[in-house]
Amino acid sequence: MRPGQGWYLGHTFTYDDLHRLKNDTRGRATETTFTAGAGGREWSLDLLGNWNEMILDTATSYGTFDSSDQTETRKHNGVNEVWESDPDGAGSAR
Repeated sequence: MRPGQGWYLGHTFTYDDLHRLKNDTRGRATETTFTAGAGGREWSLDLLGNWNEMILDTATSYGTFDSSDQTETRKHNGVNEVWESDPDGAGSAR
């Protein structure tokens, strides 16, 4: 923290039952509070730990992941390679 700033840039993390990173919320932290901001990410993981969907928190409802945020989807083949990727979630798969 810079002198006089009064807050830190921070992250809060959420893990699933297998201790894999599921959510990273970015924001501002003081000694007693955390306020979510833009740039957080949430992942939907399959059993192998591949993420099938990643949501980037870009909307004004920071700290919540909803349909107004940017979504990227992926599909994996039988040998665990990225088979298809849709970077904007709009059906423009590569």
